Amino acid sequence: METQPFKAFIDLITFDQKLQKLHKDIVAAQVVAADLDRKKRERARHAEQIQAQVRDLRKQVDAQELEMKSLDAQEKAKRTQLDTVRDARSYESLEKEVNHLKHAQHESEKVLLGLWNKVETTQKEFERVQQQDSVELATISQEHADVLAKIETLQAEFNAIEHDRPAKKEFVPEEWLEQYESMRSRIDDPVVPEEDGTCSGCFATINGQDILRLRRKALLTCKSCYRLLYQPKAMGANLENEVVKP
Repeated sequence: METQPFKAFIDLITFDQKLQKLHKDIVAAQVVAADLDRKKRERARHAEQIQAQVRDLRKQVDAQELEMKSLDAQEKAKRTQLDTVRDARSYESLEKEVNHLKHAQHESEKVLLGLWNKVETTQKEFERVQQQDSVELATISQEHADVLAKIETLQAEFNAIEHDRPAKKEFVPEEWLEQYESMRSRIDDPVVPEEDGTCSGCFATINGQDILRLRRKALLTCKSCYRLLYQPKAMGANLENEVVKP
């Protein structure tokens, strides 16, 4: 096994780690963008809910005012009847109805005043939220736009770099690529060096026979974690620090 194919392999790993970092940065930025978008929707929904409360209260006010008008009209009609009634019993009955209507008017007026107070309070809350949101939403919108621009830049960089990946694979033996491609989809560090007779990925002990094979420039599979193992000194001292830990 020559060092040159292994050097190409290390270059591919380092290249993929850069791609992986870009991908993670893109995903992280997308999470931030989604969170900012959620905040915008929540603020808009909150303002809409308060505005809907104001509309509903105004409808209740209108209904209560109609009820008061109806009660007022009924009272006037009964009073007109009182002026024409001569029978004492009928007069007493009508008077009771008038008093009942007056009491109903009084109660309806209290309800109406309560509703108007609620309308005023809710309207003030709506205006406060609108004023607060006008400032905070502007900030959130700007942050959202900045994050989207960042995602676009990162994605463009990722696409440009990914375009060069086939060339990075050209000098790597096919058998290594098969194992590597299988592992890199599952873990961040599919290729690790042997350190002091152990796998530096999972710290499992490597048997003596495999240590000898590693010293002869073999690339082996860890029997514990299935990462690909190499010995830095055997592959070349200058390669020892070239695989960047994720």
